[in-house]
Amino acid sequence: MLLAAALASGAVAWWMIAWPVATLSNISAHRGHFALTFAHMIGGTGMLFLGGLNLYLAARKDHYTLHRTVGKAYLAFGTFSAIVAMVVTASPAHKTPGGPDPDRD
Repeated sequence: MLLAAALASGAVAWWMIAWPVATLSNISAHRGHFALTFAHMIGGTGMLFLGGLNLYLAARKDHYTLHRTVGKAYLAFGTFSAIVAMVVTASPAHKTPGGPDPDRD
């Protein structure tokens, strides 16, 4: 039941958030940092896929070595995606024009 819920919620999240980036249909919404946004989507996609796979492997209880390897890959994708997200957030291209400037205060 938990695996089905994880896969369903992951699929919905991917469809709503990652699909527009994966299909290159929202490049204009991320002008100046789309390559980083795409890299972040790759990391998140890897996490969604590997997370579901790892839940399946854990439920089977007979592939512990593979479960550990997939878990390490999951953490690697997550680390990559988090670093890319921090770079995107800190980049000037991500600032709202006319918005508050924390460097000015």
